[in-house]
Amino acid sequence: MPVLLYLLPLLLLLLVFGLAVICSDAAALVPNVEHPTNCIESERMALLDFKKNIIDPYNNLSSWVGHACCSWDGVQCDNTTGNIVGLALGQHGSVIFHLQGGEISPTLLSLQHLNYLDLSGNDFRGTNVPSFISHFKDLKYLNLARAGFGGPVPSSFGNLSSLQTLDLSYNDGVYVDDAAHQWLSHLTSLQHLVFSGVTFSSHSSNSLFLALNKLPSINEIRLSECQLQSIPPSIPHLNFSSLLVLDLSFNSINFSVSPWVFNLKSLEYLDLSNNIFGSSISADYLSSNFSTDIAKGVGNLCNLKTLDLSDSNMGMRLAELNFTGCIKDSLQLICI
Repeated sequence: MPVLLYLLPLLLLLLVFGLAVICSDAAALVPNVEHPTNCIESERMALLDFKKNIIDPYNNLSSWVGHACCSWDGVQCDNTTGNIVGLALGQHGSVIFHLQGGEISPTLLSLQHLNYLDLSGNDFRGTNVPSFISHFKDLKYLNLARAGFGGPVPSSFGNLSSLQTLDLSYNDGVYVDDAAHQWLSHLTSLQHLVFSGVTFSSHSSNSLFLALNKLPSINEIRLSECQLQSIPPSIPHLNFSSLLVLDLSFNSINFSVSPWVFNLKSLEYLDLSNNIFGSSISADYLSSNFSTDIAKGVGNLCNLKTLDLSDSNMGMRLAELNFTGCIKDSLQLICI
């Protein structure tokens, strides 16, 4: 019995130690959902500097306190490294951050692994589109739509070779001042280009489409309200093999549709509304061949589901025509 009394404390110590080991091993199997990985300190400081330089009238960045910045609203981190990879501070459905202010701090360049940046729906009060964004070499998604930006589209954006989506639509006077559009042809990964409301120079549309034709993966081009006055009559080595959406509405395109448009066999959505097609063509041709030629051309777009020719003189001439060809099997909506 005395020996047992001496051994009892040791047995209790071993039992407690064993339970501690078991509990420790079990805890290691459970994800730490309450305490997400802290982001890199230099990246956290960059976010705080960004916050300091903008106005947040609705206090939507109130969560941006403390050290666990991967849990801050709009911040997305890599689960393994803790690096910030996304800033979703734009408009998503009914959620709008309503950020306001002037210059966006270039200290955001500390976010070297950023691949997603959305500042849409805010109001940066005419501040020029930040050129430093071109240094985010991993960026795949960039949405600056309806954010109150102004000034030229930085030609340095051509360095964003990984970019898949670029949306600069409907800002406060954003324009393209590079008539050759060489920077655009360098966006070799681009799939979605939304430039509606961006102003192009009146004599640059030919080079614009030639540059876009060099993008191997482009499937959406939206150029509504861009003050385009023409589209090229031909494009050598047409390369829009994956193009699904083409929106040229609300421009001033003033001659007949170029034949290359009717060779976009993958096209599903075509919007040519609110233009003045055919205005330079003789009245005799308009009354006879023009409408027939257009109808036949559109008829070859075998995957087209939506065609909008409304509020244009072309639409009026096509109203009484029956489309022929394979489009009859695919077309779901036509507006004339």
